[in-house]
Amino acid sequence: MSNCNAAATLMDTNINFSRDDGVSKPVGTKHYQSLIGSLLYVVTATRLDIAEAVGELSNYNAPPTEAHLDAAKRLLHYRKCIPDAKLSYNKTGKLHGYSDLNWAGVLVNRRSTSGHVFLLGGRVGGGAISC
Repeated sequence: MSNCNAAATLMDTNINFSRDDGVSKPVGTKHYQSLIGSLLYVVTATRLDIAEAVGELSNYNAPPTEAHLDAAKRLLHYRKCIPDAKLSYNKTGKLHGYSDLNWAGVLVNRRSTSGHVFLLGGRVGGGAISC
């Protein structure tokens, strides 16, 4: 993946994941779970921007398909597009909070997804202190 093309977006918005779409072939569970586990570590350490995408893909740990693996690899392509992204804090910045809700947006089980983020240091360039 070190020579892959960069991707400007986290995930393809035209794809709706399901357990089995009838087209994608199954892939190795251990390989997929290892990749998702590594991405979860990256999320907790430095990259909160990919948290939602990694959380969505972790719903398909068993049994994963090629579509799920391709989406996980796209996150690596995105990581290459923005290699030096990091959290930054500004002492004089203001606190900004945002929240969102997707009513019954998970097609597998029709569950709702909600989220929030609080940024310290401005809307652009501020560091997340809670999400």
